[in-house]
Amino acid sequence: MIKGFEKQTADLNDYERTELLPIMVKCLRRHIGKENTIASTNICKRMRQRGYKIGGVRLRKIVNYIRVKGLVL
Repeated sequence: MIKGFEKQTADLNDYERTELLPIMVKCLRRHIGKENTIASTNICKRMRQRGYKIGGVRLRKIVNYIRVKGLVL
């Protein structure tokens, strides 16, 4: 964690792991390749419209987790 940014750089919490991660994996599997890109602002906007709590920093943390774990190939 980065000092002063503990909340933003913390590991994924239970809500992010159980609720948001499966949705993000499913979404990103449909958006593989340069021609299928989707902006993080659009992802956050769509997730919020569906009642999920997510911001840009935590979205990037989830996407990084997906990359590191190889959940979307």
